[in-house]
Amino acid sequence: MEFKEAEERFYELKGRLDAGAISQEEFKAQLEQLKVQDSQGRYWMIGVQSGKWYFYDGTRWVRAEPAREVPTSEETPRAPITSLPEQSPKPPVSLELQPRRRAISRGLLALIALGLILACCLSIVAVGAADYLISSHPISSALSDLLGRQVGFIATPTPTPRLEESPTPTIIAPPNAEELIALGDEFVFQGQLEEAIAQYKMATAVDPQNALAHLKLGEAYLALGRCEEAIPEFQQALVIDPHLAAAQEGLRECAGPPPPSVTFASYVRADLGLSILYPDTWVLAEEENQTIFAESEEALEHRTGSVFYLGSLPLETEMTKAQALEERIATLPPGTQMGEIEPAYISGQEWASVHGEMSGEAVPMPCRVYMAATVWHSRLYALWALAPTDTWKDVAWPIFQVMLRSIKIQEVVAEASPTPAPTPPPATPTPPPATATPTATPAPTPTPQPALSGRIAFTLYEGGGYETYVANIDGSGRQKIWDRMHQPDLDSSGVHLAVNGELAGHLDLQIIQIKPDNTALLPGKKVSTHYEDSWPSWSPDGSRIAFVFNTGQQPVKILSDLSKPTEGDPLKGPDGKNIRGARYTVWSGDNRIAFTTCDYWGTGSNCGIYTISAGGGDAIRISDGSQDRATDGFGNQLLYMSLADGDWEIWKVNSTGGGQERLTNNSAQDGLATWSPDGQHIAFLTNRTVSWEIWVMNADGSDPRALFTLPGDVGPQWTEERISWGR
Repeated sequence: MEFKEAEERFYELKGRLDAGAISQEEFKAQLEQLKVQDSQGRYWMIGVQSGKWYFYDGTRWVRAEPAREVPTSEETPRAPITSLPEQSPKPPVSLELQPRRRAISRGLLALIALGLILACCLSIVAVGAADYLISSHPISSALSDLLGRQVGFIATPTPTPRLEESPTPTIIAPPNAEELIALGDEFVFQGQLEEAIAQYKMATAVDPQNALAHLKLGEAYLALGRCEEAIPEFQQALVIDPHLAAAQEGLRECAGPPPPSVTFASYVRADLGLSILYPDTWVLAEEENQTIFAESEEALEHRTGSVFYLGSLPLETEMTKAQALEERIATLPPGTQMGEIEPAYISGQEWASVHGEMSGEAVPMPCRVYMAATVWHSRLYALWALAPTDTWKDVAWPIFQVMLRSIKIQEVVAEASPTPAPTPPPATPTPPPATATPTATPAPTPTPQPALSGRIAFTLYEGGGYETYVANIDGSGRQKIWDRMHQPDLDSSGVHLAVNGELAGHLDLQIIQIKPDNTALLPGKKVSTHYEDSWPSWSPDGSRIAFVFNTGQQPVKILSDLSKPTEGDPLKGPDGKNIRGARYTVWSGDNRIAFTTCDYWGTGSNCGIYTISAGGGDAIRISDGSQDRATDGFGNQLLYMSLADGDWEIWKVNSTGGGQERLTNNSAQDGLATWSPDGQHIAFLTNRTVSWEIWVMNADGSDPRALFTLPGDVGPQWTEERISWGR
């Protein structure tokens, strides 16, 4: 069985499961038959929940993508791949079925064997002597010609045997939170809850603000009857996503209290290179190298409640994170007992961390303590959180975790030069000489900017997946569009939204009508047939949609009949075959389709963004970055994002090549650019400030300014997403 065949069978079974034609157990049993063995002898299997490939490394199933060769044409079949089920050993033949033979005595057998051995030895000696006595060595030469290598009795150097080239192993990237969650789900289905807990724990470490990871971890604990460990996970999931019904149900089942209802404010210390969210009812005190956040003035003064310290200072000597933390621990008052130092992942960086207890004269009541430290750009960044033991688990720790997740470290802003003191006036001021009053030159009247209008679709990362929102261009009137829909694209009217569905029963491309108040007219309309259909992009007239079938050979397809679900028609390349290995489709205003791929119709080594007429044919390479991706088109101009200088920047280029122009240039991440409906402005995603925001600039890149701050996280795969500006 080939990988592609297994994938197609998986999607067929998934469709039957979603339609209720088969049960979950039948679905799982059928998937057991889809195991595939690759050329390296490794076994592969598609995950029940994730739909992703895993291979068995001898001890566990590891998330990875199988190596695929893109064939030179669709007619060229792949090499056969051995399927997993092993052939049963052939049963031994029964003695009764053997033909009877006359017995031969053992003595006679021994004599025959001895005679044969002596005859062989004498023959070898005779042949060798003859070959040696004849100068031309005819026997060994003849054997050499016959076998194609040097043989015989000629003393020649022994050639070094040619080593077979081992296949280059596939480099597997460290798993992200979603992959770890999927692997944990596989263990749950196999009844291996402890192994699942280990995967979910790693997911919460990789992405602490992933509500789904905390939910899954809580559910695994609950399944083992360990409510004491489950309750904090359910609470944390609800702090991240207050509407997560499964976490609320888990708390009810464990009789645990809900997390505190808290709203947070943003705080920045540019001189310390730090920003953080903190409860907006708390008080704070700024000191030279740190800021203290406390739930009340009394807690700030006497440590009677929750207190959070955050600071940074330059290091005089280099040290590790653990050494920096040990120095902080040494400053704690007597009566403090700390545990083992462990790694923690805060704001995407590794810190050294430790939990402990504090009592004695330093605090009026026993308290729990959490400390962490890291070193970055020769600066020490440290924090410690303290709260009474009896309120730590249910009240303080959920709040502290929100604060921890929001911490951002950045370059320290150099202190401004002090303003020189004004020169004191002379004792007797000298009146200035009388001068003619100059005629004021009128300031030039600025050219008025056209008013921005329309609506914008964007995605936020919530509960382990992406959700699409539609808002007015200033961010007001924001509405969520259904569940688990992403990669949005508005048509030219701004009324119809094409999205990539991840919702059970809607795992394909959908068209959703958006009402004037930005709410959706549900349900949407299914227009494609496969789970992996991705990056939908409307044609200029709104009658067709281009997309990538993001599995197997990854062809570009076009949906021409939007009245019903169809497979779509493949876009043909310069060789007359289907486009292969494509990603990130964008349909430009001059009826060309852009996508990222390599020239598999040629050498296969020239990668970047290509454009082809919607009718197929010759391809034009408009960028040469293998990670470049087009994000929107207007007329004959395409916007794309590139990592050419190490961070994401926005570029503009003609759809047929030429006219390349860089529109952003800074150390921040800028991307997902989209044209305004009139082509005069460009909206884009950026993290130029402490938050992710949607900004706007003129079509030439001038006058960049903020539109609104995103009310959530962009997630780990934001570059795979899309924002879209419609009327």
